[in-house]
Amino acid sequence: MKSTIFFVILTVIMLFVVGNLLRSRRIRERYAVLWVLVGLFMLVLVAFPVLLDRLAHLVGIAVPSNLLFILAIAMLLGITLQLTLEVSRAEDRSRVLAENVAILNLEMREAGLTHLAPGDEMSDTTDVPPGR
Repeated sequence: MKSTIFFVILTVIMLFVVGNLLRSRRIRERYAVLWVLVGLFMLVLVAFPVLLDRLAHLVGIAVPSNLLFILAIAMLLGITLQLTLEVSRAEDRSRVLAENVAILNLEMREAGLTHLAPGDEMSDTTDVPPGR
């Protein structure tokens, strides 16, 4: 009984934290949905512990806690894959932006709008006086 109360409290805290992160826009909706689903899954398993036993028996796993570990590892691998895809997309966008900035700097230098030396492409010096 004590473990059931502990896991219910833990799940409610997790859902509350996810809700606050979502409300403060520190987590995106697509990631929040995953954590809410995990929290709801935990609540179902806490409310109906025999469900994990039956699911483990159905899959052919002798110890139900092993099924829980397998599910947790699969979830973590899925999250890792999703975050790897996000990082790859961000790197691609960053590379394209850097290329665009380099092209714009070259065009500005060729048009005589900047006093950049050839090695100062990242500098933001222009002919426009500060404050204008």
